Amino acid sequence: MKTSSAPAPPEPAHRAKARNCFILNQVACPGLGTILAGQRIGYCQVLVAVLGFCLFSGWMVWFIATVLRTLDYPASGHWHWLVLAGGGALFAGAWVWSLFSSLALLDAAKQR
Repeated sequence: MKTSSAPAPPEPAHRAKARNCFILNQVACPGLGTILAGQRIGYCQVLVAVLGFCLFSGWMVWFIATVLRTLDYPASGHWHWLVLAGGGALFAGAWVWSLFSSLALLDAAKQR
């Protein structure tokens, strides 16, 4: 009589999923891979990334429209530079946050 335990689930699938979530978080959209990994904090990461992207894109539209309208470089020291810096900082923060989430996913997959 042969006694054996049930076969363990294949580990490469877990690692492949973690790797794919890592790629989505770092290349496509910060937080998207975290959502697909089943963690609800990914929604906050996506929200922060989209808010930062919208602020940055809004600044770009304003800057290009101002340059085309006045044919001159906008004066420095105004609120619009804060919008640019804030949008960039929000997006970069979401990206770094999702990087740490991705590394935690990879670590958890490695421990399985």
